[in-house]
Amino acid sequence: MKKQTKLKKPAQKQLALAFGIDERTIRRWDKLNSFIKLGRKPKIPTRDSVSLRFRILSNRIKTQREAVDYLYQQTGIKVNQSTISRTLKSWHYSQEGRQTIYRARCKKS
Repeated sequence: MKKQTKLKKPAQKQLALAFGIDERTIRRWDKLNSFIKLGRKPKIPTRDSVSLRFRILSNRIKTQREAVDYLYQQTGIKVNQSTISRTLKSWHYSQEGRQTIYRARCKKS
């Protein structure tokens, strides 16, 4: 369980008096601290993300549509193509980058 960090009313009053500000200001600050969002919740779980990343790097998946289909077949997760696009962007992959990786592997072989 999360530890309760919200101040109770008597403590809010004491803080307001100590700092010479309104009690409502203290309540607002307390409320803001309890509702901080830390970004978008990932739609693709980590283990599935790792599997998808491996498939892309090994060049088994060449298009975003193939990535959508792969995720659905392997995990049953339905995502849009835009989700795949955002995921690739967060990994700092572009179409050109994936092609460069593939060409570099072909030269080594």
